[in-house]
Amino acid sequence: MTQQRQSFDVGSEPGTPSADMLAEITVYLAKRDLYGLVWCDETLTTTHIFGKLAEFIPLGSDIIQSLLPLMGFEEQITALRRHPDNTVQLPNISIRHAGGTSPRMNINVYWIPKRKLYVIVLTKVLRRSDLELELTNQIRAKRIAERNLAEKSKELQRANRELSLANGDLEEFAYVISHDLKAPLRALKYLSGDLQLSVTSMDAQAANAQVLQLQNQTQRMSSMLMGLFEYASLGRKQDAIQRVNTATLISQIVNSLDSIPGMKISIDGHWPVLNTLEQPLDLVLRNLIENALKHHDRHTGRIDISAQDAGEFWRIDIKDDGPGIPEDYKEAVFRTFQKVHSDDNVENSGVGLALVKKSVETIGGTVELLSNPSISRGSIFRIMWPQCMST
Repeated sequence: MTQQRQSFDVGSEPGTPSADMLAEITVYLAKRDLYGLVWCDETLTTTHIFGKLAEFIPLGSDIIQSLLPLMGFEEQITALRRHPDNTVQLPNISIRHAGGTSPRMNINVYWIPKRKLYVIVLTKVLRRSDLELELTNQIRAKRIAERNLAEKSKELQRANRELSLANGDLEEFAYVISHDLKAPLRALKYLSGDLQLSVTSMDAQAANAQVLQLQNQTQRMSSMLMGLFEYASLGRKQDAIQRVNTATLISQIVNSLDSIPGMKISIDGHWPVLNTLEQPLDLVLRNLIENALKHHDRHTGRIDISAQDAGEFWRIDIKDDGPGIPEDYKEAVFRTFQKVHSDDNVENSGVGLALVKKSVETIGGTVELLSNPSISRGSIFRIMWPQCMST
């Protein structure tokens, strides 16, 4: 489809400037070095020039040689004679000539069929206006705001995840309060009633026994609550990574435990110096050793603690010769307030192994229970603890 040009005589349409007015403004703008005009014949020989911007182009010269950026566009320029509605455009060009270097300019080549001439319009590339600079600043400010918003969004997502974890801990705590603590509370209620009767009847021996039971139940509740608070806060503590001599640590833990006649604890294997979190490691080892001691069902027994290099991890085995843990309870023992053996004489918060599991998994390790009482006595708690943590 051929486009038809609309032609009109200067000054013939209402509101259009006269020829004199156009000429005046054209000369004014050309003197300000804003544009220049070059006329060429069909052979691309320069016939006329106008404006300071075109003064470096000599008359009678080949325009391709004068405007070297046009070199290579000869076919497109020649094709304008067949398609005069098209334009050959070269934006933001700087030209070196005999008089120096031209300001950067846009070059547009047109074919004027009526005159059978090429007209080349040279327009100076102006510096960005204050409006453009302001627009650029606004765009930059918008991008900075978007980046800050994205960072705030990430912080909000992290806060929401932490809040979700906190809500989960709170729900778990509410469950424990409403269910698991009912038993010691009922015991305290009944014991206080029995104690009142003993005091009324002047039975000192029974009263002393009931006071002792009250103390035991109070200690049990305190232990349960403290264990739960530790469990709920684990993972939100920002413990500093430090160099830990694990051989010293395990010796200190074993030496701090109450001596139980007939129970032997041995330490063997490779105990390195690690860059790790000392408090969680102390918690894990202490709870596992205490758990083995508390739930041993004989007056004599042994606990063997060993460690060895396992590549990226450091493997720790805590082995006992106790009654063992049935297959059906291997997952339950790691839940809060789940106990395999119901022995009220054993002081136990019910969260020790849950603390162990959460501590190990928080730092990127694993804990595994190996036990099969139907074949042999004893249990092994195997910890895979990361060898290296970033400081």
